[in-house]
Order: sequence, then C-alpha cells, then structure tokens
Amino acid sequence: TMKPRIIGSSEVNVEDEKVAWWGAIFAAGTYWILGEDNDIDLLDKHISNVPPSLLVDPLAQTALAAYKCRNKVQTMKPRILEFHCHEASKILSETLILLQTNKPQPIVIMTLLLACDWLLETRMLSWQEEYKKMPAGYVNLEFLNLKSFQEDLTSLRKIAQFVPFATAKVFLYEATARLMAGASPTKTQQLFDRSLRHRSTRNFVICTKGKGEQSAVGLREHATALFMACKHLPMSLLSPPGIRAGMLAEAARTLEKIGDRKNLMQCYKLLKSITTNSSVTD
Repeated sequence: TMKPRIIGSSEVNVEDEKVAWWGAIFAAGTYWILGEDNDIDLLDKHISNVPPSLLVDPLAQTALAAYKCRNKVQTMKPRILEFHCHEASKILSETLILLQTNKPQPIVIMTLLLACDWLLETRMLSWQEEYKKMPAGYVNLEFLNLKSFQEDLTSLRKIAQFVPFATAKVFLYEATARLMAGASPTKTQQLFDRSLRHRSTRNFVICTKGKGEQSAVGLREHATALFMACKHLPMSLLSPPGIRAGMLAEAARTLEKIGDRKNLMQCYKLLKSITTNSSVTD
C-alpha cells in the first residue's frame, strides 16, 4: 500500500506542496460552511505546516492568519483571540494595498474574500458567546472592539468592488456591527432587509458529501440574516405575530439546503423556544 504524502516531505515537490496546502485551506472553509467543525482537526496539522515557498507569499499568510483565528474561536480566550484577529486584520489590509497596483486574478479576490469573511465571522461568533453572558441591554464596548470589526468591514467593502455578490455580506456585517454597538434597531432591520434582497441568483457548484450540488450564491448569508434578525431584533419590529417563526422556518430550509447542520440545529433551537413562549402567552 502507498503511504500518503505529507507536506514538507522529500517525496513531494514544491508545486505539489503548495497545491496540497491550498487544498487543505479551502477544504477547511468547506467544512465550516457545512458546520462540520470537528473535521477541521484532520486538516490542522497540514495547514500549520506551511510549505517554505509560501512563507513569503502575502496571500498565503493572509489566509493562514484568518484560518487560525476562525479555528480557535471556540477555544481561545476572548482577549487573546482579539489580539490574533487584530494581527490577521493588519495582514489582510497590507495584502489589499499590495493588490491595488494591479487588477487581481479572480482566485486571489475569492481567497481574500474567504479570509475576510473568516475574520468577521470569528468576531461575530465571539460576540455571540459574550452576548449570552451579558445582562439585557448591556453593551460591552471594551470587549467588542468595534473599531477592529469596522476595519475588517472596510476591507470587505474593498473586496466587494470586485465581487458583486459579496454585497449581501457587507449589509449583513453592517447590521451585526449595529447589534454589537446597541444601535437603533430600525436601521439595523433595514440592513438585514438589504442583505436579504441582495442575494444573487447565479449558480455555482459546491461539494457536499462527495457530490456536486447546485446552490445559489448567498444562501448562507440569507439564512444568517434571518436568524440574526429573529434572535436580536425587538419583537415590536417583527410583527404581526408568527412572522418570526416563519422567518426561522425559512432560515432552517435554507440551511438544510446547503447542508449546514450545525447552524440548522441552532435555528431549530431558537424556533422551538419562540413557539414554546408563544404557546405559553396564548
């Protein structure tokens, strides 16, 4: 039997090492999209073992820094995580500056979009964990570091100039920033609505469970916007009664369609709590 070739071994040439490493990076992104976080452990040692030829590659370093933050969001202490996110954000910004002199290739833009999305998602997930511990109406601005979140959002806007469908992400994260800051919910709701309206209908192939499936760009953002609106916006903005449950049901169908089981379970959990509370009040 043939032994698997390991990154860094003498059996693998330089180009093979680079391809294998990038393959592991993109595979990690796929696992996160599908909510299969546990499978990342199988890739982590390969991703951490960066081929020497990529140690001076700004794009690879950007992807690696963002990956490390996203991968540690559940295990790293918030302030340590924020430090690493800040460093990753600087690398991303510097890489974007380098690319301003020439029109970047589509694969480069998509990689930067992936890295930027990982950073923003990391900050959002970290905030959600802290939000659970906060008293109602309390906003921990010191921890949230909204300035850093806004800097990543600025990077996303720059990337979205090359990738039109990323506009939905921009509105989603703008709304999230307002939630973090405890800003007026009316404008926040409008941003969620804009994110929902800007979902692209262009098709692309994603890989789920070994087979290609057609999916519309922006489905995940669509589901996230519905979930975040239902979870964080005041009841008075989501009326008449029952609209919140309907939005969550739509989010659940969308998550089921793209195969994101982890967020699907969270959606079902929130839907159950809402329907239970509604039954009690009735």
